[in-house]
Amino acid sequence: MNYIIAQTYKTATTTRSGDVSVASQDVAYFDGLGRPLQNVSVFASPDISSNKPADLVTHTTYDEYGRVSQVSMPYPQANGNAGYQSGAQSAANSYYNNSSNFANPNDRGYSRTEYEASPLDRVTKQYAGGTDKAVEFSYGVNGGSDVRLYTVSGNSLQSPGHYGANQLSYVETKDENGNRSREYKDKLGRVVLQRVYTDKNNNNTNLDTYYVYDDLNRLRFVLQPKYQDDANVYNYFYYEYNDRGLMIKKGIPGAGITEMGYNDRDLISTSTDANGKITYYKYDALNRLTETGEKQGGAESAIARMYYDTYPGEVTGFKNDVGNGYPNSRRNNVKGLPTASAARILNPDGSYGSWYYTALYYNDRLQLIQTCRQLFDLGSNAVEYTTSSLRYDGRLEKQMISQQVATGTNSIEKTYTYDHADRVLAVKNTIKKESTVKLDIWLSATRYNGIGLVKNRYLHSANGTDYRQKLAHTFTPRSWLKKVEGQTGAGNNFGVELKYTDPAAGAAAQYNGNIAEMLWRRAGSWVGYKFSYDGVNRLLAAEGVSGNNYKEYDISYDKNGNINTLKRNDGAIAWDNLTYTYYQGRLNTVADATVSSNGVKVGTSVYQFDNAGNLTSDGNKSAGIDYNILNLPRQILVNNKTIAYHYDGAGAKVRINNGMANTKYAGIFEYNDNNYLSRIATDEGQIAVTSNGNTYAVNYYLKDHLGNVRAVINGDATILQEIEYFAFGLAIPRSGNDAVNRYQFLSREKQPETGYMDLMRRFYDPSIGRFMQVDPVTETQEHLSVYQYGWNNPILRSDPNGDCPTCPPTWGELRAAGDGKFGQGIVESFKNTAAGLWNLVRHPIESAKAIGSAIAHPVETGQRIVEGVRQDFRDDPAVASGRMLGNAIQAALPVGFLGKSSKVTTPAANVASKVDDIAGAAGVEQTVYRVFGGDARAQGYSWTTVNPESVSDFRNLAGLPSGGASGATNTADFMIKGSVNTNSIIKSRAALPLDGNVGGLPELIIDPKNVRITDFSVLKP
Repeated sequence: MNYIIAQTYKTATTTRSGDVSVASQDVAYFDGLGRPLQNVSVFASPDISSNKPADLVTHTTYDEYGRVSQVSMPYPQANGNAGYQSGAQSAANSYYNNSSNFANPNDRGYSRTEYEASPLDRVTKQYAGGTDKAVEFSYGVNGGSDVRLYTVSGNSLQSPGHYGANQLSYVETKDENGNRSREYKDKLGRVVLQRVYTDKNNNNTNLDTYYVYDDLNRLRFVLQPKYQDDANVYNYFYYEYNDRGLMIKKGIPGAGITEMGYNDRDLISTSTDANGKITYYKYDALNRLTETGEKQGGAESAIARMYYDTYPGEVTGFKNDVGNGYPNSRRNNVKGLPTASAARILNPDGSYGSWYYTALYYNDRLQLIQTCRQLFDLGSNAVEYTTSSLRYDGRLEKQMISQQVATGTNSIEKTYTYDHADRVLAVKNTIKKESTVKLDIWLSATRYNGIGLVKNRYLHSANGTDYRQKLAHTFTPRSWLKKVEGQTGAGNNFGVELKYTDPAAGAAAQYNGNIAEMLWRRAGSWVGYKFSYDGVNRLLAAEGVSGNNYKEYDISYDKNGNINTLKRNDGAIAWDNLTYTYYQGRLNTVADATVSSNGVKVGTSVYQFDNAGNLTSDGNKSAGIDYNILNLPRQILVNNKTIAYHYDGAGAKVRINNGMANTKYAGIFEYNDNNYLSRIATDEGQIAVTSNGNTYAVNYYLKDHLGNVRAVINGDATILQEIEYFAFGLAIPRSGNDAVNRYQFLSREKQPETGYMDLMRRFYDPSIGRFMQVDPVTETQEHLSVYQYGWNNPILRSDPNGDCPTCPPTWGELRAAGDGKFGQGIVESFKNTAAGLWNLVRHPIESAKAIGSAIAHPVETGQRIVEGVRQDFRDDPAVASGRMLGNAIQAALPVGFLGKSSKVTTPAANVASKVDDIAGAAGVEQTVYRVFGGDARAQGYSWTTVNPESVSDFRNLAGLPSGGASGATNTADFMIKGSVNTNSIIKSRAALPLDGNVGGLPELIIDPKNVRITDFSVLKP
């Protein structure tokens, strides 16, 4: 047996060490054929035995044909000593069949793959670990009338009939619930139809999304499902290109046409939306974005600027304070690095205000150690310093955020401690006013189970030992969150329980990740909802059970996912009986047939939009709304009162005036009219500040699986506020009020005057379950309305940033994507030109905006802007610059900017539900994908047949290195798509578990020189 030992060092050393505090270690075992058999992450488990941690072990089993048949889920092996474990599969089964470790345990501690009996070795069934329900795959060709044929003539769409029989191949996927979808491809491998069946037992109730290409293989139209019933421009996406293949027009249903112009380097120079607003973009000689702004009548008004290589004069006055346990020096040679940014204030009246600058400082390892930025409306010289102390490997040890404003200096220091495998154990916060310590608390502590899932979380301690609140977590063998139980010295004060396959109140069992029932504690008793879904996983009803009288039901949708009807009740009291109508792809009216003013007001409410698809008149709220250049509300007129919003040029909200007072926002700090501190956001809730910044009270948010704040407690674990929710987010206050906490649904800020939720990139109206603006990310959701929320499954999916729904276990985590299409770094990776790479990107406007946003908000961007390029910079600063700035954009650009030939995610897809054909015949071309970023480079040997955008939990199922025991991180910022001859495949297997990710998706080992690259995309699975 052969093995490879890989060590990743956490501290600088000149000698080899087996000490887990110095270096993490992985051992990979191979059989005589070179096939991976077992991976051992040495001392990576939180379990301690004989004074040392257990190893984490995964094992791969092959069938008689050499194909991967089973892959065990990771399990802790006590006293393993990095050795090969001959009984690994049995040990994994025992671990996952133990009720002390998991809820609903079973002996299926492995994933399993079945293949068809043919030389093609195509997957027919895929069982995820921890379940006996399979995702099933079948293959076939189209019939003569199955699929309509669409073509392009000039810029017009035509449909001469249907594809002839046997002209298309399809893969049909049936998830664990039996929900069905089909993907049809033509002979060029292009997806031409995504078909999803709303009724798993009836082939005729289907939602069809068509993709139409021109003779140059460019995507020209995407026809939404409703187009088959109503063939008009409001039901399709449209793309037009110039002679150089650059997109010059893009049509989005409801948002009209956006036109793009380019400079002589094929970089986006202007974009004009359907309202006639022109945004311009400027670059330096290295194609780095340097300025964006608005062009009116030929005059340019800049709103954001970016600086590189040297520091501009405007930031030379920043003191760059360091010391007191923080780095005491900074790097002077910043050639190739982003050094500063400037953002202009966007005023409520549509004018532009003053400039505010930010500087970025680095250490000799190119780690971002400090940002200094000017603050808006908090004093003439108000400034913020964010200083970080980092370990050798870049892990954050502590961070100080200090703001010097007109009323004094406010600061918070965050200190982090880690276990032997670099999992966060505790977070301490120290809050000061001037030099006086106002609070010095251990905010939280976390303990983990044997495979690294959260077991217990603790809140609020004065000494780091005695905590007031405990949150006990349990998971299913599939690592789905099962229950969170809140415990204090006085008893249980909080709880959330999710039932998937074991409903107890009459709901149908859900095997594909949908939640069948949800329970929570109310006044010491468990109450809840039971849910029902259609075959596309859209919510049909949320009915109260166990003493909960609230329900949201009779929910129906059109083919694009617009809500047609919705009812709400509180017991026998009807809150809402809503009927929606639409015109030109936008909401037209909502009629409430009840006599209740709760939710939506009685009668018919009319909605109006501007040409770009922004809601301008809300008849339900009697509100009029104006927007700025970023399509964010700049003022809202409601009840004869104007709510005025100030933003900076990168879209960060900096002030709200509600007609009586101002709230000022400065990162995690908030201030009142008199510039006194009023609130500090923490990792666990907030610190409420009163008495002119002299009284500080810690509040903790107790949340459900979506990130909704269900209860707010103080440091004594006393409940200050309780909130329940209807399924689409309409709040049901139980105790307390907005004065206690405004951050509620998805932990985002409620706008008290309107009830709108500020979800960062868009506003959301939970009373009608729709966004107010067009989705900034449409390309993974083209089968859906650009105003829908959470793919109409708000119980499973959350969208806290207003761009793309996410699913547990990531919950509200922003899945951002990198760009990096300029500079030598990406050029070398793809053997292409920087300008040519722009041609592959279908979203040049969003890409350019993202660069500015990432640099304008360096605190949020953080260390990611230099991740993975330290050695590159030492070798060649010019190469590093391109790679690094590409990583910077992941803090701003949302997921979904795919090449148009890529597949579109279907709601019916779940986990490993898009396994493509693994061809086994000689000479067959196979489509493959590779994600990379951070420590993972483009030219790697690991590929997959699964489009990462079709799997909601791709990182977990692909077993990507995530900075744990592997010591490396694949940030999955980018994706390349290619084609390879099956003769060049070295081996195929299921992806191995790594760093707590379970693996299991198909993985191909291929020499990258044998892959013909066909597309490049940006994503963050």
